[in-house]
Amino acid sequence: MPSSKKKTKEKVPHPPYQDFGTSSRSEAAALLDETVAEETLPRARGGAKITFPMKLHSLLGSLPPGETSIVWQDHGRAFKVNDKARFSKEVLPLAFEYKCNYASFQRQLNIYTFMKITRGQDAGSYYHPLFLRTRPDLCSVMKRKVSETNCVRKGIDVKT
Repeated sequence: MPSSKKKTKEKVPHPPYQDFGTSSRSEAAALLDETVAEETLPRARGGAKITFPMKLHSLLGSLPPGETSIVWQDHGRAFKVNDKARFSKEVLPLAFEYKCNYASFQRQLNIYTFMKITRGQDAGSYYHPLFLRTRPDLCSVMKRKVSETNCVRKGIDVKT
């Protein structure tokens, strides 16, 4: 009798919800145990001055009134891509210079630890505690997640 090996996805524990809507940039950074870089100082080792979350927030804020391919949810704490094909073809090229396809966009969301909401009235939306419609300044606190394979190559212990 053949054995059936069914792959199961590991459930990733999500951090508890934190409301950063009324926090300052420095308070949000302190709560996340991060440091906030001053905008006036040049970056020591290069890197993007305008990050993916900043560009995405700007894109969502500058869409024409009738645009429905990507929209903020009414509460302003998540956004949803309603029409992936149209979004990829017409909207992505407006804000991003890299290869304009949905897979690249989704990869960036994962790198910046956006979470996809899978249940409830916001199902299909993407959420990040620092990505709020009324707080574009918090995008500068958002950090890219560090690849564990990259850490192993550099000899960094990711468990500490």
